[in-house]
Amino acid sequence: MDFLDDISHVAGAAAPKKAVLLLHGYGSNGRDMLSMAQQLSPLFPDVVFVAPNALDEVGPGAYIWYELPADMGGLTRENLCRQLKDVCVKKSLYISKLIENIKAKYSLENNQIGLWGFSQGGLLALVSGLTIQPTISCVIASSSIPLLEAGDWIRSQPPCLLTHGREDEVVPPVAMSLTQHVLQHAHVPVATCLSNNLSHGIDDICQQAAIRFLKDLWQK
Repeated sequence: MDFLDDISHVAGAAAPKKAVLLLHGYGSNGRDMLSMAQQLSPLFPDVVFVAPNALDEVGPGAYIWYELPADMGGLTRENLCRQLKDVCVKKSLYISKLIENIKAKYSLENNQIGLWGFSQGGLLALVSGLTIQPTISCVIASSSIPLLEAGDWIRSQPPCLLTHGREDEVVPPVAMSLTQHVLQHAHVPVATCLSNNLSHGIDDICQQAAIRFLKDLWQK
């Protein structure tokens, strides 16, 4: 069985010129992200959207990319975010494997593939995009856990878009500005979108920002 077909849900072009790998949030699944991709795919007829489930199943239809620390409540924000970033650096090897399979399946290169992650998947998308070489096309991180430090683990500088809800109580919106500062310090091109009436999610305002971002990159 094909590796991607075994774990992924796919929408969009059958013979694409670009691909977007979608990484769902904690306890969700690929189909949740695919519903958004199905709305966007008519706007990008030459793009395939690939939405895998994470490998760790924590309940029926519920998957996670990585465990959260058992002592999370006792950690400072800085230590928690540092631990999660380190975990994502390790997990980026799996995302790289997914990208290699997308490349093989659709005859694409790294610069034709973007990453879009939500919440837990947002941080994983960011860290993977900053780690994987050759540089991928772009990264979109929505309601992402914040990235608080750069460092020599950053080996690529793909254009990034950060989206967040002003009313987010799961990951407070300050996370976006903290991540933006780190990316700017690392000379990574970054744009942001803050949706005023959004909690923890991706709404039409965020989607429109993502559409503009992708079109500016891919339809020049």
